[in-house]
Amino acid sequence: MGLIVAFFVRPRKKIDAAFSDLFMALLYCLTPWGCEARRYPLSQVLKKLENAGPRGTQVGLHCLSVRSAFDLLLTSLHLPVGSEVLMTAANVPHMFEIVRRHGLIPVTFDLHTEDFAICEEDLKCKLNEKTSLVLIAHLFGGRTDLTPIVNHPHREDFVLVEDCAQLFIGDYYPSHCLSDFQLFSFGPIKTATALGGGILCYPEDESCQRDSIGERFLEVSEAYPVQSRLQYARRIMKYLFIKLLTTKLVFAVFYRLLRDPDRVLSSLAKNFNQSDLLEQLRVRPCIPLVRMMNRRMKGYKASSMHSRTELGRSITASVTRRHLIPGALCSEHRYWVFPIAAREKREFVKRFRQQGFDATSTHSMEVQGPRDSHLSRLFENLVFIPFDSDLEADEVGKIAELIDSSCDPTLPPSC
Repeated sequence: MGLIVAFFVRPRKKIDAAFSDLFMALLYCLTPWGCEARRYPLSQVLKKLENAGPRGTQVGLHCLSVRSAFDLLLTSLHLPVGSEVLMTAANVPHMFEIVRRHGLIPVTFDLHTEDFAICEEDLKCKLNEKTSLVLIAHLFGGRTDLTPIVNHPHREDFVLVEDCAQLFIGDYYPSHCLSDFQLFSFGPIKTATALGGGILCYPEDESCQRDSIGERFLEVSEAYPVQSRLQYARRIMKYLFIKLLTTKLVFAVFYRLLRDPDRVLSSLAKNFNQSDLLEQLRVRPCIPLVRMMNRRMKGYKASSMHSRTELGRSITASVTRRHLIPGALCSEHRYWVFPIAAREKREFVKRFRQQGFDATSTHSMEVQGPRDSHLSRLFENLVFIPFDSDLEADEVGKIAELIDSSCDPTLPPSC
């Protein structure tokens, strides 16, 4: 029995979509144009959100990716060249590059890693009259409290944007609409994936003024070329293969044939090439992708999110060295992934893999800012362990035991 258990390997991350969803996406690609156009015009499709807050009803605009949504937002806002964009220090590199490509200056601020709270002293030093926009990135499924920014005395002088790429929880994001805009991602490894796509959310302008921000979004994006449905169909086929690859028996065989699992698996998940970034981003999603995003948003079950959240809480509660789990004290955490702070990363990953868990220290994010910041120290020691809602009870216990036995207890609470 021990040999059988050792043979199987738990994948680091599974695609959060059923085979039926992926086959439906392929069917969308094969649907005749005329039939679709009556339901989904070639112009961007607007979808009213059910939740309304102090800023009114929210509207969602479908984009090619969350990066495309951010680029569209900056293009439409016409922020003063040379002004500063205050950003969470950890994000994917393209988000910082997009800011620079618009002639703006990215300035980063730190978070406390135990609860993802904003470092208020850092914020006080950097949020000033030069700041035109603040971008809050919610990390790993944990929600950062916006209160220090919302209550800032000069709140009306800058635009507040939430990057919720890692915080989609089913029925959009239950923010209280304290921010001006919210960005969501439906990329391949995201919750409720559509294998691509993003949503830019903003308050609906009841006056329907021609110069409203919604009209500007549409005017700018209408000039973009439309994504090839063949390109999207190829992507679906690629991820159908990856989903098949991560089934229990197939992955166990495949994994043991690899000399370098990180290199191979990371290359399979790569989405953008090294050509001109803005040219790749300034593309409208094809109708099959729009339909797939709508399908995933409408069909995502709250029970799935609840199961994942409870599982994350269970592992966290079972770990003695809880301070090594980023966001362990976060008041609202949905556990999109499960990171650990481990000083000896190679040894940590090795021990997990020996026990049948494909842990990895490979990721696509980076930290920009001082090397002694909380986030910099965390990302230097960051390891991701396999985490999905179908983990069994004995696997949860084994994971907690491995974390306690493998982590360096000398790492401080904020890493």
